[in-house]
Amino acid sequence: MLDLASPSCAVARPRKILSLTGIRGIAALWVLLFHIQIVAETHGYKLGHPGHRLLDAGWTGVDLFFMLSGFMLMHSNGQDFVQIRANRTYNFFVNRVFRVYPLASAALLIVLILSFANPAYVEACKWNNSDCFSLVSFIKTAALATRWLPMKSEWNEPVWSLSVELVGYAAFPILAYSILKCRSAYFAIAIAVLAIGFTMAMQYASGTLGLNNVTQRDCLLRMGGFFTAGIALRRSLEIMPHSFGLRWAAAASIISSVAIAALSLAMVTRGLMPIFFATLIASLFFSVGPINRFLASAPVVFLGDISFPLYLIHLMPLAMFAFYAQSNALSAVAFQLCYLILIAILFLVAWGLHVSVEKPSVRLGRNLLRF
Repeated sequence: MLDLASPSCAVARPRKILSLTGIRGIAALWVLLFHIQIVAETHGYKLGHPGHRLLDAGWTGVDLFFMLSGFMLMHSNGQDFVQIRANRTYNFFVNRVFRVYPLASAALLIVLILSFANPAYVEACKWNNSDCFSLVSFIKTAALATRWLPMKSEWNEPVWSLSVELVGYAAFPILAYSILKCRSAYFAIAIAVLAIGFTMAMQYASGTLGLNNVTQRDCLLRMGGFFTAGIALRRSLEIMPHSFGLRWAAAASIISSVAIAALSLAMVTRGLMPIFFATLIASLFFSVGPINRFLASAPVVFLGDISFPLYLIHLMPLAMFAFYAQSNALSAVAFQLCYLILIAILFLVAWGLHVSVEKPSVRLGRNLLRF
């Protein structure tokens, strides 16, 4: 899951951070809409919206998260690893733990409560996968370790991306230290291109290019390649003259956005979208153009602020409700009405978790490091 360096606060943030927070919100919304559609159709309900092909590619929002995460960690923490020092590495890991685990634990608690309230759903899941909703699966989900070992099962399915991103966090000090050795923007760009290209080539070789594959090997590959590309991309922008980027940033952000939308319409081209994720992130860094203004607008930034809790808590309630609707032969109209109400509730819960768990836990981690 994509992870900006810090949550929102009362002080004003630079516009480049605002637009990158905004794009994280759009990516989270894309994933949400993808799951809304998939869950409904899996349980026999057709939503009938015209943009279904665009939403079919919503799972790629996670790849955008991975790249954004590497980019923003390099932006906020990269200079801490000009040299590898124990105290700075320790501080980095403590901040990451408080950034991720409290919110993931709160989301898991919500799923636990819902599972007790929906025993029929739990039994149906166990019928398809005996490990589903088991004690071992619960422990692995709580530890965010569902992809560290070759067993695909979690109580809260979106946790798979956090599990592999923790591997990225563990590797970040070494990756940042190595890429900071680059003194040429072209060389840093070459590393980003190679990371994306290698990931796409491996996906093509395994037949998963353009597919939402979350098996252990493939999700680690997705995270590793795009996370590394984000780190190298941020380093290249640090080296190149700012005036050079300003000349192309506005046009590049428009071209990248159009390309992403166009490529998402066909399965055979979706595997190419990470190329334009990279160019879009790079162009937004310069804070110019209409795409940047849209992503830096207050509603979109708010969506970005609540994107992490929204990503973590949306899928299981949607699936449980759809199972209930199918089991009770709910009409299509009743289903859609209740679905909309549930989605609105999910946004409210995400905002509540952002305010009551995400922001305080990040603050607590920082305060502990002061002593």
